[in-house]
Amino acid sequence: MEETDELRRFREEWKREVQNRNTKEQAAEVRSEEGHAATISATAISSTPILKSHPSSVVQKIPLESFPTYQNAGNRRQTALEFYTQAILLEEQGAHDEALALYRRAFKLDSNVDRAYHRLTLEREIGGLVNDVGALSLAAHPPSASSNAIKEGYGSMTILDDRRSVSPKAERRLRDSAPKPHLPNWISTNLFDTQPISRLQFEAETETEPVHLNKLPDELLLLVLQTILQSADTKSLERFATVSKKARVITTEQGLWRSLVQRTYIPPQLIQEPQSLLQLYGDDYRQFYIHQPRVRLDGVYIAVCHYVRTGHSENAWVHITHLITYHRYLRFLPDGTVLSFLSSDSTVSPQQVIPLLTLANAGVLGSGQRLKSLSVGRWRLHHGRGGESDGDPSLLEAGPYISIDGLSDSGQSSTVTLKYTFSMRLGLRSKPIGRWNKLDILHYSSIHIDTDEETPLPLKHERPYWFSKVKSYGSGLN
Repeated sequence: MEETDELRRFREEWKREVQNRNTKEQAAEVRSEEGHAATISATAISSTPILKSHPSSVVQKIPLESFPTYQNAGNRRQTALEFYTQAILLEEQGAHDEALALYRRAFKLDSNVDRAYHRLTLEREIGGLVNDVGALSLAAHPPSASSNAIKEGYGSMTILDDRRSVSPKAERRLRDSAPKPHLPNWISTNLFDTQPISRLQFEAETETEPVHLNKLPDELLLLVLQTILQSADTKSLERFATVSKKARVITTEQGLWRSLVQRTYIPPQLIQEPQSLLQLYGDDYRQFYIHQPRVRLDGVYIAVCHYVRTGHSENAWVHITHLITYHRYLRFLPDGTVLSFLSSDSTVSPQQVIPLLTLANAGVLGSGQRLKSLSVGRWRLHHGRGGESDGDPSLLEAGPYISIDGLSDSGQSSTVTLKYTFSMRLGLRSKPIGRWNKLDILHYSSIHIDTDEETPLPLKHERPYWFSKVKSYGSGLN
């Protein structure tokens, strides 16, 4: 059957009519959805609680029109931002399907809509901080003086109403104007001036557990830490400092470290007053204690030395060698006395020797037997560069070093006349982990008592001393 011209025209007109009707319906649906989204997003953005800790009497809710607009990006980004805000609210209410649909529409309009939203929230938080600073200023000054202070010092901003971010200099001046807490004399006010300690809190590992340490005032906590440092237990103090940011801030209090420095750096550790060198460490007593050379008094320096000796064999085809091991011990006492012991007996372990290195037991083994090779002398710490050279200019470039003089064997009988004493120069180092835990032998000599003739001794088999902490010695301080 052939198609007539009239039927062909009817079919084409019907197609055009259907296409026009569908286009108009789609356009009307899009306009309706965009208008509805703009209405609900305006309410959502203006009522979203971003700042939780500001009282309503100080912080005013910011309407949608006060947010910065993205005119350069056009209305496309603004519409995407509205969809994204509404999607967040729906997600919080549990409507995940509707939220997902709005997320897709928002990212389809603008792929960076999430960054734009977070930038908006950040700027709104800054506006809330301005209100906080204004509230602190009003609390610190009477109403009559507050307005004058704001006009004179902070004319670039208006408290409570202006939404511009405050400059760092003005915020610092506002914070400094707040009243300072009353502190004991030994506590430095720098801790409370430069660190926001009042805003810091100890936090539990799980949110459900209470933190009773937060109930303890900071002044009492400092007294507890000072008690810990009475025994020079800096390891426990620094371990506590790793708990949280507040613990780190509190342990940097200068009053804690000042008393420790004053008890540690006394002759023969340091001849001059510690205050004369404090400027080299930025007036920081903690840095002074860490970096200023000192001799460790809470343990023993031990050198493990080896050498090979040829043995005797009846068989010409057999070559025998012996590995000989001996130990050298040095214990420094706070009054300038040093105990030096040489142990060549492989059956005597360091655990057996260390408890005997005291003035009361000098020269006596546990059963009353004389302990040979135990010497007593005097020590002093020199700081090398920029300091005295102890008569040897070459030691100026060696860094800090220890001079030991008058070493004599205390185990000899009183009827035997001493002919020689010994002298040592030891370089003080910090390697690889720890502070001032290595002694390098720079010079070792014997001195004839009658003629004062000094004879250098060979150091072929000698090895450095390494520090070993002894718990029973305590802090080693007076």
